[in-house]
Amino acid sequence: MFQKVLVGTPYPFDQLGVTHPIHSPRRAPIPSDLRDSWSGLEKDLLDLTDKPKGQSDEDRRYFRGFYELLGGSLPDSSSILIAGDPGSGKTTLAQQILYDELRRSRPCVIVTYDSFPSGILERMTQFGWDPRAYRLINKLDVVDCYSATAGITEGVVPHPFDLTNVSIHLTTVMERLGNYNVTILVDSLMPIFSETENKHAIGFIQSIAAKVKKNGGRMVATLTTGALSSEQFHKAESLFDGVIELRMVEEHHSLHRYLLVRKMDRRQIIPKLVQFDIIDGIGIKLKMPRVSFGWRRNILARVSGRPRLPGTDLVRH
Repeated sequence: MFQKVLVGTPYPFDQLGVTHPIHSPRRAPIPSDLRDSWSGLEKDLLDLTDKPKGQSDEDRRYFRGFYELLGGSLPDSSSILIAGDPGSGKTTLAQQILYDELRRSRPCVIVTYDSFPSGILERMTQFGWDPRAYRLINKLDVVDCYSATAGITEGVVPHPFDLTNVSIHLTTVMERLGNYNVTILVDSLMPIFSETENKHAIGFIQSIAAKVKKNGGRMVATLTTGALSSEQFHKAESLFDGVIELRMVEEHHSLHRYLLVRKMDRRQIIPKLVQFDIIDGIGIKLKMPRVSFGWRRNILARVSGRPRLPGTDLVRH
């Protein structure tokens, strides 16, 4: 049986008393003659990456509100789906979560089906998150399942829709990163569902999630709403421990973005729609209410003409 302990995080708000299972093997002690130099290296890397360039503490506070909605940082051994309208900010949110995982010294893998790796790294840098330092210390890797679709054959996964082959390749990458506590981002699931049979896509998600969760890691995936039939979409949602929905809403003749945490197993969530902006140099900036979450309840009914979602009060999943 796993031992339960109180886990702290780099964020002051996240001392929520949430317990996490501990799967970590014992690490070998660092030799005394190397300890000082290793500590110095870690400090240098922390100074380099702890605060994204150009971001103030006030800027970072707005994204910390996301973890308040989620009930804490991403749970160990969990899978999260970020679903939303086209252009709603799914990739930005996923990359911002991934960068926070890197800052927690957790190894990460990006499985890209939507863009070239160079484009991903450039986009992250645009928001003030520099992933290059983490690639240098073997904390970040990119599995390129996109370039082959554009005719590029070198340094990529040659058959990105042979999901068995992709799974094997991803296992190798995870082992190279230590295979423990790895966070994997799959962006996006839409090409997988479009180009393979539904049962194979579902099997792939289940297989990757099982590999990641077995070793205390986390899987984050993005999916565009409307890309699948209602039945397929609900089936895909059911595979994940947590679901975050992003929406594009027309209000007063302009479009606004909203975020809703629909569920998160083992967490007490705040299921309220919160408006946010995407800002260069910052990323996601939530417009958190000043006093608690006294949000207008009828906004759920007004958003995109959709019926009101169940569970608008504080709930435990």
